[in-house]
Amino acid sequence: MSTDAVSPASAPKDHSVEREVRAAIVSFARRRIDAKSFDREGRLPRELITELGELGLFGLTLPESFGGSGLMLREVAPIVAEMASVDRSVATTVGLHLGLGTRGLVLHGTPEQKERYLPRLARGDLIAAFSVTEPTAGSDLSAIRAEGTPRGSHLSVTGSKCFVTNARLAGLFTVLVKTRGLSEGQNGTSLVLLEKGDRGFSIDQEERKLGLRASSTASLSFDEVLLTADRILGPTGQAARVLDPILAVGRMLLAAGCVGTAHRALAETRAHVATRRQFGRTLSQLPVVRSTYGRLASRLEAMQALVDTAAAHEADLERFSLLSMAAKVFASETAFHICDTALQLHGGWGYMEDSGLPMLLRDVRVTRIFEGANEVLLQRLGAAAILKPAALSAPDSEGPLAERLSALLASIRTQGGVALMGQPEVLQRIGRLSVLALASGALTRRSSASTTTEASLMSRCFNQLAATEFDQVIQSEEDDAVAGAAGASLLEGARDS
Repeated sequence: MSTDAVSPASAPKDHSVEREVRAAIVSFARRRIDAKSFDREGRLPRELITELGELGLFGLTLPESFGGSGLMLREVAPIVAEMASVDRSVATTVGLHLGLGTRGLVLHGTPEQKERYLPRLARGDLIAAFSVTEPTAGSDLSAIRAEGTPRGSHLSVTGSKCFVTNARLAGLFTVLVKTRGLSEGQNGTSLVLLEKGDRGFSIDQEERKLGLRASSTASLSFDEVLLTADRILGPTGQAARVLDPILAVGRMLLAAGCVGTAHRALAETRAHVATRRQFGRTLSQLPVVRSTYGRLASRLEAMQALVDTAAAHEADLERFSLLSMAAKVFASETAFHICDTALQLHGGWGYMEDSGLPMLLRDVRVTRIFEGANEVLLQRLGAAAILKPAALSAPDSEGPLAERLSALLASIRTQGGVALMGQPEVLQRIGRLSVLALASGALTRRSSASTTTEASLMSRCFNQLAATEFDQVIQSEEDDAVAGAAGASLLEGARDS
């Protein structure tokens, strides 16, 4: 066993596990993780997965009674961020297992299912995957075609899934299928547990990806896979009701990973501008570099504050679900902006793979797509802001944009807010305003609890940026209308030709 291994079962609940694991990750990473090499090879070594299990990383969120650490998301998020700062493929592999891969089993598994799987999942002897997306069904889960059909005392699963993270590492898969005939609803869906080796279940070859190249991603095929009733996870035909808390955890761990990636990009940039000389001075002495770096740093602080705020509301399921969407959208977009600007500040060297910046940029790009495309999440946030504003707010994190947003939403409701439910562009704008207000409020609260000048400057800087972006979003309606008309004309013309 690794000498860095954590003994979670005996550790007290005072954040000591979090500190131990973070220290162990740093020590382990220096010795064993070569992110550039893994990226070139397109895989994580199997022995590395074994060592990550020995460190206790695959059991962080699993119950102590089954060998896990039983940590809350507010404790796990910094650990995932630490992993992502070293290698986003490693963080994705572990984070998927801790979140989407196992959360359904923890929340809805029967005692027998938990006993069968959780101890091995906690040790890392069994890696978990989660499978929803299909070639014809991405954000629209109602369009899935994979189906479980009753056949005697069994369920026969047919269909396929794509873009499955951990696919060729996993031994246990939580899969969403249609289960018409198993429940009163004609279009019911259920979660089922598939094991690697089930007859009729096959895993395709690794996908070639822009980023996260060392993370396993492949398609799954089901050719009349026969499952017994004990492989159904949660209430039959009611997956739609239980999915959201699972997806919310996945969004949170993705957002935490974005924090780690952005930290790494900013750290690399700080070191570069402090030593790179141009025009007789270091880049860090140039006013334009200082202001750019200050804006990036303030965005990172806001991202961290919003992720922390969302994770702290884990027990309030409705609010947590919405805050996790906001954190995911803001963190994924902000991390990409930070990585892109960091590359720019490195100049030509930043474009070279050896600098490490291109890999950070490639790895973070997908975070705006998976765990829910940002455009879809913004629509849901916009609808919630109109219909359920109390659920979307974080009462302890009111900031300078909250009052403006509240007044705007009150005006929208007065003018018939429900009518906007069929206008996705408008809902996206409202969702984006809500995200800005939440990030501003989270950072304002954090800075007010600090006595440092730096915290105050970070808050002031970001709030100015957020206010400007808030105004731009409000003023974008006319631009969107013109762009939409131009796009419709061009796309219709292309179809006709």
